[in-house]
Amino acid sequence: MRTSETAGSALLGELRRGALTSGAWGWLAWLAVVSTVAPIGPLFAGLRRVGPTSVSILATVEPRVTVLLAFAVFGERLATVHVAGGALVLAAAALVVRAPRPAVRMAA
Repeated sequence: MRTSETAGSALLGELRRGALTSGAWGWLAWLAVVSTVAPIGPLFAGLRRVGPTSVSILATVEPRVTVLLAFAVFGERLATVHVAGGALVLAAAALVVRAPRPAVRMAA
């Protein structure tokens, strides 16, 4: 099985482990580390520093970064509606982060 087919086969549930080359296993390991294992540390560090609300708002940036990387690295085409949607989400996140927060009362 070629490396390029590995991820697609895994997503479709058609992955045959015996057909994988060592290169394909390497790409699967790389994908797991880069997209799952490595981001967990910064996520928890961010939670400690800025709190869960800000982290969840900032997490809305991730899909936009993915789209931009697909455009830059793989030459994916972006329609105007995609760019506009991404801009709206980023603008909303910026507004929420900068909005004044009401004082929270603690129950006695």
